[in-house]
Amino acid sequence: MPLSYQERFRINQFECDRWDRMKPAAALRRIQEIATNQLEVLGFYTPYNGRPDSVFLLSKISMQINRMPAFGEHVMLETRAYGMRRAVFQRMTSFHAMNGEKLCETDARWMLVDTRTNRIMREPQEYSRSFNDEQGAETHPMVMPKPGEPTRLTDMTARYSLCDRNGHINNADYADLMCDHLPLEKLEQSAPRRMLFFYRAEIRLGETFHLSTAPIGQNGHYFMAGIGDKKHFEGTVEF
Repeated sequence: MPLSYQERFRINQFECDRWDRMKPAAALRRIQEIATNQLEVLGFYTPYNGRPDSVFLLSKISMQINRMPAFGEHVMLETRAYGMRRAVFQRMTSFHAMNGEKLCETDARWMLVDTRTNRIMREPQEYSRSFNDEQGAETHPMVMPKPGEPTRLTDMTARYSLCDRNGHINNADYADLMCDHLPLEKLEQSAPRRMLFFYRAEIRLGETFHLSTAPIGQNGHYFMAGIGDKKHFEGTVEF
């Protein structure tokens, strides 16, 4: 069985939206942080303790939402990591209310990359000793829909507030970009029930990109961020 790591915390004001629900982007930031914290507790290299020649990069993540945590609510965040499968590491993470109710869950796929060559690395021995190679018992669907021709929404620049210490738009900020272009009446009524994120190529600090959207199904939205003809990010939001 994979090792489980947990953290308990209270939902802060700055993590919540107009309706006192935790923002999807805030949830993703917590999910990214607990993954790093677990590796550090186990003695692996992290951004805090060394190995600048390698980095874990998020390839794709699915978020299934039963209920978003509320402002002031105490929650338990649990993460479980699995070994490498075809150069990809799987990590399942879930928010739980203190009564045990599962609030939301993510299925994330990571790759370990050599920052000197930009090549995917093999599984480190210390990682394989701690995490077995089984896949998560319940994996989320990871298929990006193919909508009709997207409508161009806006041109944007990857400015300071969007970018992290790696010099590119942070993974979590794409959730904010999508939510900023959703109908407010939908967000007021409820949080999304599912979100899907595909990170295809980074958008660097200072680069200009375009954001486009298209409807999917009866109650879904597709988003694409790109530079020129190249797709750098794709995502979906379903209500």
